[in-house]
Amino acid sequence: MLGCRHRLPWLAAFVLCSFASGGEARGQEVPDSLRVEPDSMQVDSTQIRILERLQALAKPPGVDSTLMKDTIPRNREREADRRPSSGDSIMAALFELEGYTATQYEGVKASFETKTERLVLEGAEGQPAVLSQPEMTLTAADTITLDDPSGLVWTAGETITDRPGQESVTSVNIIYSLDQERGTATAAKTRFSQGSTWLMEGDLPYVVADTTFGHEIEFTSCQEEEPHYHFAAREAKVVGGGWLVVRNVTLNFDDVPVMWLPFIFQNVESGRSSGILTPRFSINDVVRTSRGQTRRVSNIGFFWAINDYADATVALDWWSDNFTSLTGGGRYNVSRRFLNGQLNYRQYWRSEGGSELSFDTRHSWEMSERTQFRASARYASSASFVRQNSFDPREVTQSIDSEGGLNHRFSWGSLSLNANRRQFLSDDRVEMTLPQANLSLQTITLFRAPENRAKFYNNLTWSGSARASRQISQRPALGEGETFSISDADRVNTTGGVSSSLNLGSLSMSQSLSFREQRSVDV
Repeated sequence: MLGCRHRLPWLAAFVLCSFASGGEARGQEVPDSLRVEPDSMQVDSTQIRILERLQALAKPPGVDSTLMKDTIPRNREREADRRPSSGDSIMAALFELEGYTATQYEGVKASFETKTERLVLEGAEGQPAVLSQPEMTLTAADTITLDDPSGLVWTAGETITDRPGQESVTSVNIIYSLDQERGTATAAKTRFSQGSTWLMEGDLPYVVADTTFGHEIEFTSCQEEEPHYHFAAREAKVVGGGWLVVRNVTLNFDDVPVMWLPFIFQNVESGRSSGILTPRFSINDVVRTSRGQTRRVSNIGFFWAINDYADATVALDWWSDNFTSLTGGGRYNVSRRFLNGQLNYRQYWRSEGGSELSFDTRHSWEMSERTQFRASARYASSASFVRQNSFDPREVTQSIDSEGGLNHRFSWGSLSLNANRRQFLSDDRVEMTLPQANLSLQTITLFRAPENRAKFYNNLTWSGSARASRQISQRPALGEGETFSISDADRVNTTGGVSSSLNLGSLSMSQSLSFREQRSVDV
């Protein structure tokens, strides 16, 4: 069926016409006073034309495209783009009418009561009843009922509500008021993504376009059929389709409540949007299993989507009897300028006093087709602090690396400038290369001449290059009672050189000059 409005007066005539055409056509009885008998009829052209029209009224209705087989496809995968076939001009015209909303009805059976103006769509196993509009598609396993006088729509059986750009909502049944544009869903289930995928279940007694109220709501990120844990809230509210606010919340492991919170608010919109970060903690951080056990809660903060090209984050991390830290970071990505990067800074406050800091940054910029710049840096004020507080075995054995460089291509050659620093966490050793420069000249052809007129000295090629670097190795200070050896001294190695090459046919001659200095510091 096809509807062009929310309400149903037009549907009564459509359904009645459909049922009338389903049975045997019956002729209308002509009154005796108008019946024509061939023997007694006098020739009267006016009377004959009148009687012919009366006889035509007794004929069954002819073929009408509104009584043809429904051309709406039943493929559920194409519900979002249902259109009639090009052969049904009336259906196509109804879809193109301005000022109307096209509504499609689908079911194995439809019944319409003319007195109550109530339409019931019935589904069957594998063929549910469907009501589809551009802004919503409603699918019910058993029935969809539309009551025109009251403007109510309600379903029976498992119901799925789909809206463009939103997650589907599955419920036992729903009731919706077309006049007030609000509805109610019982035992509704849906999901949203915020850091991880969260499953939410409960009753939705009041649903309007921009606000949803929930009662006895449960939500969890555990994907098991029987979740290991869940949050339970007596009342919930979704404002503007993006902010979830719940109050009187309990954290439950299985059916055992272990923690109570007065409220929780969270942004559940998909994509980049500002909102509260999802805190991270484990079961042992909530329930202590020993007296000396410490607790840790991290990622308590806020994410700010500044614009389409930049964002910022601030978060708090607390570890009992160890430290409290504050992390701030920002990212940017300007594709039109080939510019992107990020910066993260973290400040630690030790529980026994004192503070530490660390940061890391990365930037990349293609200034032009010939010039590229890149830089990345990491730093930690105390390598031992990282080793003591990290649970990643790769982190406690790796090095903290920083590097940067600039490359530029001239018409006569190319130049690259680079620097790097490595801080080894295993023994606090630091190695740096500052700077490292390389210059390569484009090959030059001397005495150029065509091959058929070239002498032995023609087409002589020359190429040249230069390089320079300075490497610094810093050893950790010796502890009390340790014996000094020459290998424990800081070192500075400086190298440089130039080279050139002459090529004439199969004859090649190379020249080079190099410089190297090794120096032990404070010996």
